[in-house]
Amino acid sequence: MKKDHVCLKLDGEEIHDSMDCVVEESPLSIFINGRHFVTAMTSPHMAEEFILGYLFTERIINGLSDVESLEIEGRVARLLISNPIKAIVPESR
Repeated sequence: MKKDHVCLKLDGEEIHDSMDCVVEESPLSIFINGRHFVTAMTSPHMAEEFILGYLFTERIINGLSDVESLEIEGRVARLLISNPIKAIVPESR
């Protein structure tokens, strides 16, 4: 989501007030099997897609079949996954 904000713009040596469109972000806290995993700054939209994609790219889940439940309330997400040890013990890369 984007929102117009008042800002100052520098044009050479002149400074003037202006409106500019800025993408809004807010913190999203993700808990896996009752433990805080991460808080990320995200767009307020498509939280479920962000969470699943993030956990997949971080190799916490291998696919949707690893997710037993996903609940989002406000800016807090709670998941139950079949192998939570991956979220606790970092994988050596």
